[in-house]
Amino acid sequence: MVVLNPSTEFKTAANASNAKLSTVNAAIINTDVTSVIGSGKNNFMMTNAKGKLEPTKITDTGGSVDVEDIDLVTYPTAGEAENKPQQLTVDRVAAKVRLFADANYTGNSIDVATVGWALNVTNKKYFPMSERSKTWMETPAAGGRGTCVSPYDIWKFGSYRRDPNFDGQKTSMTDIGVSPYTDNYEFYTQADATITGKWSDATAGPSTGPNASKIPALYCLENTQEEADNYQAYTTHVLLKATIAPTGLTLPNNGGVYNGTTNSDADVDDSGKIISGKDWIKVGSGYYSYGLLIKYIEAELVSKYKSDDSDNFPTSLTTTFNTYLTYLKGKSVAGVDAVALLTKDAFTTQYGSNDSEIEAGAKELADLFKQAGVSTHGADSYGSVSYYKGGDSYYTIMIKHDNDDNNTNNMLGEFGVVRNSVYDITINSIKNPGYPTIPPPDTDKKDEEEEAFLSIEININPWTWYTQGVDL
Repeated sequence: MVVLNPSTEFKTAANASNAKLSTVNAAIINTDVTSVIGSGKNNFMMTNAKGKLEPTKITDTGGSVDVEDIDLVTYPTAGEAENKPQQLTVDRVAAKVRLFADANYTGNSIDVATVGWALNVTNKKYFPMSERSKTWMETPAAGGRGTCVSPYDIWKFGSYRRDPNFDGQKTSMTDIGVSPYTDNYEFYTQADATITGKWSDATAGPSTGPNASKIPALYCLENTQEEADNYQAYTTHVLLKATIAPTGLTLPNNGGVYNGTTNSDADVDDSGKIISGKDWIKVGSGYYSYGLLIKYIEAELVSKYKSDDSDNFPTSLTTTFNTYLTYLKGKSVAGVDAVALLTKDAFTTQYGSNDSEIEAGAKELADLFKQAGVSTHGADSYGSVSYYKGGDSYYTIMIKHDNDDNNTNNMLGEFGVVRNSVYDITINSIKNPGYPTIPPPDTDKKDEEEEAFLSIEININPWTWYTQGVDL
């Protein structure tokens, strides 16, 4: 086994255990990825690339490859050894992820002001040298390509790897809040949403577009899993943070553009667009400022109480948002309470029955839905209602290792990040808002069942591998 630029953790474990590999592997825990890439990303720890102890004799027999382990050969003098070096290849221990975006990725009805990103659910453990494994698509019996696609897998052992958490996560780490999950994975929570340094600055670089430049890479330890563990809680993925501003807001009943100045709504500009960085609410497929939502509730209540069958009149928007208020009250959010809708008789008794009295009463009742506690509480979601604090929106992007084009889901090796590999993710468009809060790693959501909020293109670029002659 050859190690270049060994991390402090590795050296400590190796020295303390008399270099017994199984003990070294077990001792490397809670590793800071900086320790294996160097603080300046220029001191990468590297180990044997084969995935089994080398050296190896490789013979191409015409279409197939024979791999034979051979003994290390020593020589009595340094001069003889230098004349007959034995060739070994090494891998960087870390994996590398980069995020790109088309300059015109904004979708219909929304603007994207800023974008930041991070790697979520990353391993705290690594093997100094991991065993290679074939993915589903590299296994002939699966009806896939049946070949090992990495140009540097000269041994045809497979492009995937087995890391310390390769199997058993689904059965042994089902609670993300406690050990053993927290002993094995780093992950983001809502507390990380505004912490400086937690997000890669997507506006960095020479390009003037909001995210059109090649963003600096993020690094992580190898993270792979068996097919049964292809769940978001165990798979390293990209967490994307965007500031979304809905556009083209209109008044109810085809009343035209919702003009922020005319309607005294500080969250909306004159063109009917939420001002970047302001709060807004999504109910169903509709976007609203809080003030505009109250106007829609008011219009719905006017129609209800003018109806001949008022008590059976559908008030889907009002009822849906009232359910959200009930949810917040159940969380003991201060200053929030559900609104009791009146029957037609009770409404008429309190406000009157002619059109102007109904309109005035509906406005007064609708105003009860504008509660300060909702805004103070901020980002949250329940049912089809989402409150976007500051317009912040979060997306989960699963990273594909072996991109499968055979309409199969969650097969071995489809997801995960492998050492010495670069994963380039391109955001082609953002057409819809994501989650209003950082979604916790989900132990029940499979990697390929995520809602398709983004159109993405993922490519894998192998790093250049190093060949080293070693004198023994």
